[in-house]
Parts: sequence; C-alpha cells; structure tokens
Amino acid sequence: MKKCALKIHGSAIALAVILMAAGTAAAALTPPTSQTAGTSREPVLTIRPRSLIAQRNSNWFIAPIVKREGGIPVIQVTFNNGERYPMMVDTGASITTITPEMARVVGFRQTGTANLTLAHGGMIKAPAGIVPSIRVGGAVMTNFDVVVIDSSPLLGQNFYRSFNMTIREKAVIFRPRQ
Repeated sequence: MKKCALKIHGSAIALAVILMAAGTAAAALTPPTSQTAGTSREPVLTIRPRSLIAQRNSNWFIAPIVKREGGIPVIQVTFNNGERYPMMVDTGASITTITPEMARVVGFRQTGTANLTLAHGGMIKAPAGIVPSIRVGGAVMTNFDVVVIDSSPLLGQNFYRSFNMTIREKAVIFRPRQ
C-alpha cells in the first residue's frame, strides 16, 4: 500500500486524490503511525487501488467517477432500498431527474407536475415528486425531490447545493458548505 503525508493548514485540509495507472484508486485519511509518518502528527493519505467505494471523513467525501458521458462525470447513487444507479453530475440541472424505470423501483411518489426548460430551450411537463432517500458517499437526504423524465438520470443542484464540489479526473469531491 502506498502512503504519503497530507498537511493540514488551519482548518483546511489539502486533499490529493492519487490514481494509480493500473486502475481506479480512492483516498482515505488514516491516523499516522510511527512506521508511516515518523514522529510527525500529520495524517496519512492511504491509497487503496481499485476501490470503488465512496470514501469519507468528517469534512468531505469522495465519489469515484465510474465513467463520463460527453465529458460529464457519472457517479454511483444509492436510493433508499439499496438500489444503485449511475447518475450524471450535471452542474446545470436545477433538480435531480430519474428515469421511469428508476421511479418504479425506488418508491417514487408523485406530488405534482413540473414544467422543465431543457438545455436546448425546449419545455416539457414531467411528473414531480419525492423518493424516500438518496445517498452519495456519506451524504443522505430524505424525502428528496425528483422529476421523472425519459432521459439519462441527472444528479442536480437540489442535491449538491449544500456542498462545494471539486470535479477531478477520476473522482468528485464533496465538502459541506459552512
């Protein structure tokens, strides 16, 4: 296992996501030991090759990018019943969208209809409602608003508006806003 020191500056943690050429890797903070960090009190960034589990500490979490569609990152999102779906992290989407198939499986409850303006300027009406819960890494939101459309599922601003996001080559890093 490769290790490297990670320095803390005030309350901000300088985060480095290191990806090995052999495959996807995720980062997690571990306490220093005398073997890994000498006598310093610096936390150590531990690299676990090929880990596809979202990593988290109390200040941030990492969602590995499983693929890209047209350059847009796609991450795994878990719904209340444990069903996992790949969803695009769309910084231009104001609300999260799911497919009709996903709606049937994850317990979608329609509460109304939404008028949506699409990226190309067109407008559509779509069923709007809630799902019991949605989870990305360590963040869980309950009674979560979604819209059902027959298109690629999008993780929208109503999920990540509570976070500062950094999109890296192989991972999306979420930090709660203060």
